[in-house]
Amino acid sequence: IEPGEVEAVLGEQEGIGHAAVVVREDRPGDRRLVAYVVPARGVARDEVDAARVTEAAAERLPGHLVPSAVVVLDT
Repeated sequence: IEPGEVEAVLGEQEGIGHAAVVVREDRPGDRRLVAYVVPARGVARDEVDAARVTEAAAERLPGHLVPSAVVVLDT
């Protein structure tokens, strides 16, 4: 898995200023992609819909590259 690919797709979405993707393993053997996104300049945090970000990613990425969670951060 290349997180940079996923970050690029997320970063192209309207309202997203920056995206970072990591592999989390909260339970041994259960690895999941988690995306952290920051709104673009002039976009409020509550204007970024994490579910919509996930849906848009699913339209462009194979299933195994779609983050299982999207966390919207202020900065």
